[in-house]
Amino acid sequence: MLDPLLPSVLASPAPTVTATLTPAPTPTSTPGVPESGEATGSGGLIFLLLLFGLLWGIFYLIDASRYPLRTCRRCNGTGWQRSAMFNDAMRICPRCNGTRRQLRPGARHPTGSTRNLPR
Repeated sequence: MLDPLLPSVLASPAPTVTATLTPAPTPTSTPGVPESGEATGSGGLIFLLLLFGLLWGIFYLIDASRYPLRTCRRCNGTGWQRSAMFNDAMRICPRCNGTRRQLRPGARHPTGSTRNLPR
């Protein structure tokens, strides 16, 4: 006899679940390996990197032609270089000859002239 306190849904027999298994389709190629003649997709990135490098080089040459001199790195723009052995000894910087400026790479013409640079 059914218990009057249980709902009728719980009193019915448990439902059965059936499942059918189907085999997965076998892949025709190895995943991650492109087939012959298939594009890999990295050509666009290489093209963008080459384009970026070319544009950076063009803008650097334009900037070097407009501002051909930079601060001397050896003397840090002072024109003087301290001695390695004696702290008080100083001499004129051999790289910039005391001018505190240095020619930037790419600031020369292909012929080697420096185009009216200030002396």
